[in-house]
Amino acid sequence: MATFPSSLKPQEEYVENIECQVAVTRYPNGTEQRITNGDLLYSFTLKYEMLKGSQLDTLWNFFIARGGKFESFNYTSVRNGQAYVVRFDMTSMSRTLFENTLEKTGLTLIEVKGETPEA
Repeated sequence: MATFPSSLKPQEEYVENIECQVAVTRYPNGTEQRITNGDLLYSFTLKYEMLKGSQLDTLWNFFIARGGKFESFNYTSVRNGQAYVVRFDMTSMSRTLFENTLEKTGLTLIEVKGETPEA
């Protein structure tokens, strides 16, 4: 399994969403049955504001090599150092050139349950 390029630190990282996995069945009489597996699903938004073109190429090529959303990979959170198995939660990636030599981009990653991070 591939590992997200840890040499490039985002200027901002935050948990965008923590989703509680709950299935709710509502019956005609108004009662409900709720089932949870107890897991939380994490997603991360990473913002890179001042990268050289060659640095952004690293992220760009990693996105292409994973097939966008297709392939999961290891990601270690900059915030808490915890390892997650994630995939890209985006169908396309864009990059913006500014200051003639610097670029910026943003990435969204979502946790994949049922796979264990590799050391």
